[in-house]
Amino acid sequence: MTGARRWAADLRWFQRPGVSAGVQGLSLVAGVAAAAGSGGRADRIAPSLDRLGCKRPPHVSGTDGQREIDATATVLALGGASWPRLGSDGAWAETLTAKGVKISPLVPSNSGFTVAWSDIFRDRFEGQPLKGVALSFGAYSVRGEAIITRSGIEGGAIYALSADLREAILHTGRATLQIALRPDLEMKDLSLGFPCRR
Repeated sequence: MTGARRWAADLRWFQRPGVSAGVQGLSLVAGVAAAAGSGGRADRIAPSLDRLGCKRPPHVSGTDGQREIDATATVLALGGASWPRLGSDGAWAETLTAKGVKISPLVPSNSGFTVAWSDIFRDRFEGQPLKGVALSFGAYSVRGEAIITRSGIEGGAIYALSADLREAILHTGRATLQIALRPDLEMKDLSLGFPCRR
């Protein structure tokens, strides 16, 4: 077992087949947060950046209090603002903006979208997974999985297109996503599966 896997195992996290990398990553982050909250050995990671300057060392605060970091270089690995309970609150944007760094506004990413399903569709298909589908928007097409929710659609394949979908909605108020449920079938072959109406 590698050092990284041993460390993850200590947090009671194990890689699970069939579960997306994003979900598994979140479960690992949750394990780290739990260890920090219980006073485990992870209580000195994921600090919050309070001060950053050229002539003064970085100042951070965390579960082990406040301290300055003695470093000749600082690498910032920054997250968004979608998981404040786990430390991803986007507070770093204000710190860097105060130093004159131009920061683009934080916007939703890897997000689901609302869809005005009909009552019949919603009641019948809420919670149903879409597996092995092809989703297309504009010039982009991805294969993957999604899930029908009561208020819309989400999932890995949706997240891959979320930035372009988001921008289209911001500019025009709507976006049309195309979903191929059987992407490996030609239209002529697909039509053979429909019963003829008389």
